[in-house]
Amino acid sequence: MTRYRGFCTVDPDRASSCRRCARRRPRFAAALLLCLAAGLASTAQAQVDTAAARQAREALRAVSGNRQGQPSWNRVAYRLGLPDAEYELRLGDRAEPNVLATAAEKLRAGAQGEFADASFQKLAEALERRAAELPPIAADAWAEECLRQAQQHAAVTAVMVQAARRELLVRLEALERIVPAIATPGDSWGEFLSWPATRDLVFKDTRDLALLDRLEARWQGAPLVWDAPEVVEASLAVQSYIPLYRAYLANESPEQHAAAWTELGKLLADGAASSSPNAARVAALVDERERLGQGSALTASIRREFSRPNVILRARTSWLEEQLSEQINERYTVNDVYAGVRQYGQGTLTGTMRCRILPSQSVGYAEFLLDATSRARTRGSSEGVSVTSTATTRIQGRKPLMLDADGLSAGPAIVTANASVVFNSIDSPGLRRRQAEAA
Repeated sequence: MTRYRGFCTVDPDRASSCRRCARRRPRFAAALLLCLAAGLASTAQAQVDTAAARQAREALRAVSGNRQGQPSWNRVAYRLGLPDAEYELRLGDRAEPNVLATAAEKLRAGAQGEFADASFQKLAEALERRAAELPPIAADAWAEECLRQAQQHAAVTAVMVQAARRELLVRLEALERIVPAIATPGDSWGEFLSWPATRDLVFKDTRDLALLDRLEARWQGAPLVWDAPEVVEASLAVQSYIPLYRAYLANESPEQHAAAWTELGKLLADGAASSSPNAARVAALVDERERLGQGSALTASIRREFSRPNVILRARTSWLEEQLSEQINERYTVNDVYAGVRQYGQGTLTGTMRCRILPSQSVGYAEFLLDATSRARTRGSSEGVSVTSTATTRIQGRKPLMLDADGLSAGPAIVTANASVVFNSIDSPGLRRRQAEAA
């Protein structure tokens, strides 16, 4: 059974206008998967990035990077749940700790065999540390934990903001080193990431809260477009800095801090549930705390418990794979230059495109596998010599796709092609003349 899971809202009437829900609502996936899903309004949080999370990402990159070219590595990675773990490591305190713990358990289970290499066990340790930072808090402890949070006011100082800016600058400069053009006016990546405004976060103060919201949303989605390590690290740095800076601008007093957490605790103690009239107020209070950098295992637990899917689509894996597979039989025209000679002709591509659904606890994973043969008959001429040939090419490829709460994203395609060419005739007027003279 294949199940695609999405986020939802505790207030359906608010979903269409909620900035966070509108940003998270998934797109259609080629008319095959419908996930109308939006999340309990929440931005990111004090725990967006931690030392343990960074170490886990680095350990995962070390394991994957050294084995990426191995033909069997993708199957091993999916069996371990490493793509799921990679996804969760980008989510801050919204991550599911059980996904990280499960991947670590599988690595530990193979410590005496397949995964005995030190890099695997280092990854297992890092995943365990990160999972330990994300323990869910039971619902019956929420109210008490809110009261405890109410007494723990800590003002955000200018020194803290400057330290966060220095870290942000380091991450942005690392990204600019691999994409120097990003700082050039008119560069598409620079425009996509609002690069000048992002750089200004480091050097200028702003009270434009709408701008902060736009930058946070844009950078949160950036790794879905390009998941290079430098992009991921810069994204997390922006998501860490903006809530901190909001808190600095808000300059919340101890009394305001206590009042907000106390109200939330009282609503939860009174039995507010996802279907109760107070659910929208709970969502707003959780959103407000997280926007001010006060996200934690508590707010994550509340959000997770209050989430209810708007739509759940279930399908048998075998049926879905069958629907997404197809036979290929396409004709094409050849009109191009090969080896310096213009070639004309016709060709046919025949084969199959198969879909394979991969196991996942967090998102929808699939691979599209191409196995086809191209046959083309062409004719070309140069300097009076005409050549007719037949080319046969075997093409095999794989394209991974991921469907999550942020929509559909594709990984890089891996394709191999082996070609053979048979020359059917080589015709030269000069050759025919000499043949005639010899006769």
